[in-house]
Amino acid sequence: MDLVRATSQQLIRLDSQWGGIDVAGLANRAFSVVRQRINTGGYSTRVERDLHAAGAELAEVAGWIAFDAERQPLATELNHEALYLARLAGDRDISLLTLLNASLQAWYLRHERLSIATAQAVIDDGWITPRIHAMALVRQARAHSRAGHRADALRAFDQARSLHLDGVSGQHPSAQPALSPC
Repeated sequence: MDLVRATSQQLIRLDSQWGGIDVAGLANRAFSVVRQRINTGGYSTRVERDLHAAGAELAEVAGWIAFDAERQPLATELNHEALYLARLAGDRDISLLTLLNASLQAWYLRHERLSIATAQAVIDDGWITPRIHAMALVRQARAHSRAGHRADALRAFDQARSLHLDGVSGQHPSAQPALSPC
């Protein structure tokens, strides 16, 4: 698992340095290796949940890089893989991050209703940090704006701004910065 997580971190660094176009193929291949290992069961049941969690994180990172590289079908596929593995691992944080990424992708692809609904799924999770809540609201505000729903866009943006000004709550166990920008 440490190697899989280290691979995720290295891919993030490479994406920052070189950009998604140059790194997307490598990220996809790295996830394919992990997916093959998961599919063939070449690991003990003691580490299964951790492998699913590490695989979910790698799929999320690879999906973000594919999105950045304008490889939208691959990004969608990797997001689905990330959500599936995160569910198996019980990893809510990666699930929520992946949904935020998918909401941004839906907006980018001009699927405003899907963007709004996906961001709402993050909000409906219940126990999220103010920062994550604000990010989901910004996703919704942008989609509402593009769809011509001015009042809904302003309402979502105002709520996001209020949450952002409130800051990150120290009460939430995963009150940490998200990996992706608004």
